[in-house]
Amino acid sequence: MRKILVVILAVSLAGCCTPKIIREPVVVQVPILPLPELPMLTKEQEQSIPEDAYIILVKRDETLRQHVNKVNQVIKTHNEGN
Repeated sequence: MRKILVVILAVSLAGCCTPKIIREPVVVQVPILPLPELPMLTKEQEQSIPEDAYIILVKRDETLRQHVNKVNQVIKTHNEGN
């Protein structure tokens, strides 16, 4: 009988000894990095590039700027929500 009481007591206390796990989200503010200094072309360098290549470079730069603006907007939205 005594062994049964010890087993019951041990089982009932085992539930009280388990640690309580609390999960909370970690709030992190993501910094917006400044744009780097990009090299510029001189007038002579611009004139030495074929027109079709120059147009491609201009479109590429504009696409990159738009992407950076979208990423910055996502970061701002994230930071405002926290």
